[in-house]
Amino acid sequence: MFHGKLGSHLVVILGSQLFPLEKLKERLSPGLGLTIFMREDEELCTHFKYHKHKILFFLSAMRGYAQELRKAGYEVIYESL
Repeated sequence: MFHGKLGSHLVVILGSQLFPLEKLKERLSPGLGLTIFMREDEELCTHFKYHKHKILFFLSAMRGYAQELRKAGYEVIYESL
């Protein structure tokens, strides 16, 4: 649970929306007072019988993307399983 101060805008990025940061920066530059929200979803991981490596790859990609967003100057709220 996040208890900090949010920016003036909230952007939700889903696991299927991990686009190159250059594309994101074209539309939403860091420092505009926005907060990016990302969340791992247990149902997404269990809805189908995915191979364990696929789930690991998917979650690792999301976590890595959140770190890249932070390094680029974005405020990120990330909720893991």
